[in-house]
Amino acid sequence: MAVDSSKKKKSSSNSKSNKKNNDNIFIDKTTVFEDLKEKVEEEVNKTKDVIKKENNKNYRKIGIIIGIIIFFLFVSYLLLPKIYLSGNRELTISYNDEFVEPGYKANFLFKDISK
Repeated sequence: MAVDSSKKKKSSSNSKSNKKNNDNIFIDKTTVFEDLKEKVEEEVNKTKDVIKKENNKNYRKIGIIIGIIIFFLFVSYLLLPKIYLSGNRELTISYNDEFVEPGYKANFLFKDISK
């Protein structure tokens, strides 16, 4: 019986030390988890920043392309001559009648160049 009582004392002291070890393990796991969580959040934030920068670059590229297109449309409107025909859309000419030109008007840079 003496052996049994000594085993009980050892087991109770072992359970106390196991409880302390379990507490330390729990604290260590919590600390590791929190550190890991912070690292993951940092990486997520870095990735979000990279995505925002890439989106901003894409918006700039699209803006530049649209600006160039608008510029060329405006310049082509100014630099290309415009020709306006006078008369009706449909012109009927009878056989053996004389054809009379209804006329035209040409503009370049808002000036009449038809003369």
